[in-house]
Amino acid sequence: MSSTATSAGFAAMQQQQEQHQGQEVDQQGHDQQDVYGFPLVNLTPQQQAAQAACALHEERRRVKWQAYNQQQHLPAGAKLKRYCRKGVPHELRFWVWWHISGAGKAAAAAPGHYEFCLDKGKEQPAVKQIELDLPRTFPRHSWLSGPEGQVALRNVLTAYAGHNPDVGYCQVLYPGTYAPNLDGCHVEMGCLGHLLKQKQ
Repeated sequence: MSSTATSAGFAAMQQQQEQHQGQEVDQQGHDQQDVYGFPLVNLTPQQQAAQAACALHEERRRVKWQAYNQQQHLPAGAKLKRYCRKGVPHELRFWVWWHISGAGKAAAAAPGHYEFCLDKGKEQPAVKQIELDLPRTFPRHSWLSGPEGQVALRNVLTAYAGHNPDVGYCQVLYPGTYAPNLDGCHVEMGCLGHLLKQKQ
């Protein structure tokens, strides 16, 4: 996910989606949305309490991150790891991810690569499947289900198909996941098991 094509595409999506964040009403005018754009419908008291607790925790983390955001530089070393594990405020996640993943450096090292991959991806057979999946990807999401979000998502998926034609497009973007022998699933479960052992 740190490739130039993918990172540049996500950067564009993030910048556009920021205009639609926050607590808003949906098209019916009565359901509130979370900061990710998903509707909050019929929340139980326990869910409401959990949401309030998360909001308080995020506000505490926002105070911790404030100085670094103002100076536009990240904490160093173990402090950065600790800060990330305790939580990054929603509005800062793109900025943090852009730097710690290496996406910013990759984009700077290959200017125009995203546009190149996007053009190349339009020639891939994956485009037909992408078009089929677009309208059924989070259909109740306030931004992704709209014209702007559909264009941005189409571009990212198409660019990845051009960047990695061996994978092209599939719902998990990993070859072999739904193969008859489920090779991809075995790989993913093996990675998860390895990570869990490291944390024991």
